[in-house]
Amino acid sequence: SLSNVDIDDNKSDGSRASDYEVDPEHPKVTPFGITLCEMYLLVRGLLAGLNKSENGTVVAKPFADSGRDGHILAAAVLVDLYMRDLIKVHHWTLSEGNIAVAYGVEANKGKPMDHFLDDYVPHAEVTFRNMRLPRHLGERPIWDSLEDRA
Repeated sequence: SLSNVDIDDNKSDGSRASDYEVDPEHPKVTPFGITLCEMYLLVRGLLAGLNKSENGTVVAKPFADSGRDGHILAAAVLVDLYMRDLIKVHHWTLSEGNIAVAYGVEANKGKPMDHFLDDYVPHAEVTFRNMRLPRHLGERPIWDSLEDRA
């Protein structure tokens, strides 16, 4: 059952924003020094490049529009945003104190990081609701970041 008392935020609906602090540059969060969404696109691109029908061209390939890839990539972007404290994740708290399923996200107020992920912050709520990246952005900022790193 859901708790009706939330001591931290004084809300009566049992919900609150996540308040865990995570170091976004920790090696477990950014393996090989790249974000989770960059890592996903890189690995997915490598797999697509192994496919003979792709002719080895994978850079800037639109994976976000195809089937489940879009959901996984959207989730990776949301995790990257959360790890950098750019969004708050709201979740229910169970009466035993355990955290349950997230039900919403909202952008944190504050200064952008001058990072490619800043492009996704204004669209975080829609991305969470649809589990798709915004069509006008797609994965272009992620590919651009990977290309900049060469």
